[in-house]
Amino acid sequence: MDKRRPNSLPRLNSLQQITAERIRRAERDKQALMFQVAMLNDQLDSQAVRLRDVQLCADERQTQLARAQHFLQKELLSRTAAETHKLDLMAEISNLKLKLATSEKERRELNEQLKFVQSSSEETRAKLTQRLREVAELKARLAAYDASSLLSPHSSPDAEVDRLRRSVEQLLQSNAAKDRELEDLRRAFRSRRLPAENANNARLPPPGATSTPVQPLASTKLTTLRNGSTQPPAVLTESGILSPPSTIVCVSPSSSCNTVTKSSSFEQLTPDIESPTPPRRDYARADTDDEALKDELAAEYRLIQQRQERQFNGGGSNGLDSNSHERKKKKTIKKIFQRLRRSSSQDLDLETTDEFKRNALRATAGPRLGWSRDDDLAFELWDSDRLAAWLHSLGLSQYVITCKRFGRTGEWLKNATPHDLEKELGMKHPLHRKKLLLAAVAASSPKGAEPPSIARFDHHCVSRWLDDIGLPQYKEAFSEARIDGRVLHQMTVDDLISVRVTSALHHASISRAIQLLRLNKFDTSYMIRRPGNGSQTGAERVMFWSNHRVMDWLRSIDLSEYTANLRGSGVHGALMVLEPRFTSEQLASILSIPQSKTLIRRHLNTHFITLVGNDVQMSKREAENQPGYVALSSSQKVRVKPKLVQLFSHKRSRSEQDPEELVCPLNKDFTPTSSIRNGSSNEIGTVSNDINALTNMLSKDKFLEDVLTSNV
Repeated sequence: MDKRRPNSLPRLNSLQQITAERIRRAERDKQALMFQVAMLNDQLDSQAVRLRDVQLCADERQTQLARAQHFLQKELLSRTAAETHKLDLMAEISNLKLKLATSEKERRELNEQLKFVQSSSEETRAKLTQRLREVAELKARLAAYDASSLLSPHSSPDAEVDRLRRSVEQLLQSNAAKDRELEDLRRAFRSRRLPAENANNARLPPPGATSTPVQPLASTKLTTLRNGSTQPPAVLTESGILSPPSTIVCVSPSSSCNTVTKSSSFEQLTPDIESPTPPRRDYARADTDDEALKDELAAEYRLIQQRQERQFNGGGSNGLDSNSHERKKKKTIKKIFQRLRRSSSQDLDLETTDEFKRNALRATAGPRLGWSRDDDLAFELWDSDRLAAWLHSLGLSQYVITCKRFGRTGEWLKNATPHDLEKELGMKHPLHRKKLLLAAVAASSPKGAEPPSIARFDHHCVSRWLDDIGLPQYKEAFSEARIDGRVLHQMTVDDLISVRVTSALHHASISRAIQLLRLNKFDTSYMIRRPGNGSQTGAERVMFWSNHRVMDWLRSIDLSEYTANLRGSGVHGALMVLEPRFTSEQLASILSIPQSKTLIRRHLNTHFITLVGNDVQMSKREAENQPGYVALSSSQKVRVKPKLVQLFSHKRSRSEQDPEELVCPLNKDFTPTSSIRNGSSNEIGTVSNDINALTNMLSKDKFLEDVLTSNV
């Protein structure tokens, strides 16, 4: 046993060493783990700090994103406003260009009139100087006669001489007054010359506001004549003596007066600008009248002097000679004063206080109204010149030369066909031929056959009307075709396609706009283009809204970001109210509102129903429930039935249209709610007509009889 004890000690020592080694290793591992834990804690703290920084950055980015969204919204609104302002500025620029052209034309006319008036004033001054010399000679003769008549005991020749002296004095006073008025006119011209030259820089009224361009220059003098003068203003005649205003026959067929007062301002001195040839002045006749007047005055003077000499010498005559001489003298004096009135050389009634008046027809209106004389002449009796002027007034000036060259008359045009117009006048455009034929029918028809406003609805009015209904992209094509009110009234689907209108939505827009034009007898003053003071939004008022007014309505319901999509869409009030296929869904698709934005679409639907009213909305829903209903789409194109197929019994599909069918049928109702019901009745009528046609076809083939015999 003692022998085994020494062997156990080394084993124990080795175990202790192993245990101690393990303990040391465990201590080292513990220290390493503690170090790693400390490092991980440090890393965790740093990661937490970084996480907080990332969170702050994310919050900042979110704030910046929200701010960017706000700025983007404001930018969209400002861009929409800028586009609207740009359109307004373009319209204003067009108006300014028209005003500039008008002012340039008026400036040229005023310069020509100024030159003519200056030359006329020089001629008048020379003639007036000559007349003054003649009056001075007559006055000297009368003075000599007065000196010789003092010895005469008779009073009758003295009374006659006094009467003649008073007449001559009145002539002198009137000539002096008219000379002063002539100087005032000349000063007024000089004072008005600078504004006339700078007229293109001033803001003038639109064309047609004044009847003549002379009125601004003469306004100062006319005011003086109206307020301060005690006699009617006179007119400078070719004889050099001032005359009162005379009366001329009114040649204008549109005027309601029988006579018009000729203007007695300096317009009588101005040339007729619009006349191709200047007016001729009858100098020879005026000089002849003046010479005859002087001869008669001299003869009367000699007769009176001879009578006084006979009475003074005691060589008295019998009563018969005296009476005959008195009658001859009175007749001669009467002839003198009649010639004075007839030649309009002087007004002896100096005490009249009539105010200066001007009638509707100005002195320069003759050339503008000259071609329209004999307005009651039948259309068949029109000659080639009148027919050419009428073509020019219709906007078909390119065919005037051909019309004059071949001498076409109203009788030929009344009986002409479209083929004749194409062959004889070279009218290649089908709408030009249609316009001319419709105008010829209207001209040859009795008055009252059509509304008078449809004749005034020319192709310029059609361009403005296209702006109102939101289709300005077709203005050029409509203007080239010279489409006016009559063509719109009789426009077919084929005509509309010929001016490059193929969208079904645009066809519906033009159809409803024409329907509204017929309701208002082609008067576009009914259109509501801007929001008014009131808040009326009934269907009867909304149907008069223009495209721009619909855009204002979208802005008022907080849909400004979609307003720009409505330009050129053809959406207007009549389409929204009268068209049964136009609903809030079609409006949302036109505005490009995505299907996912249900809240915005619901918001638009609510306001749309409130706008058009419940009755119109119910009629639209009834139309949707009708069989064969085809929704209106902006991408849908109009399909025309081929003309070759029309020769056979081919049933037209709902997507096809007859090219000869009117865009807006004449029997279409104008009330907002009844149009849908009429559409339903038309569908039922179409189905019944198809059934009747099928029955007739079967009866012709004796199909029914065969069936009956087979059943027996």
